[in-house]
Amino acid sequence: MSSKEMIFDLLDSSLANLGMVSINSLKNEIYRGKFSPSRRFEEYKAIFLEYEVLVESQQFSAVDEMESNIASMKFFVVSGSHEDAARAVFDLQIMKGDISFKMASPS
Repeated sequence: MSSKEMIFDLLDSSLANLGMVSINSLKNEIYRGKFSPSRRFEEYKAIFLEYEVLVESQQFSAVDEMESNIASMKFFVVSGSHEDAARAVFDLQIMKGDISFKMASPS
């Protein structure tokens, strides 16, 4: 990946903007960066906080269940300029202002 940061908007299944994603690392198809939530993210905040607690306390079976729950919610990213179509993300993790995910191939 070039040294240039990639900017995306994180969207939910209704394509509501949940906040801005600044990607500064791409390795093994995993995008990593910072997440700046919008007010709309509040409805998802508790889920990601619970996920964070489960990971930190190493409750792996509960983590697996929570990952399935998050995946079923269907999240997307779109370039900050909105020039491209929204792309599905999976393995989404948001913890302490950091974000990581894999992105589906363009259709």
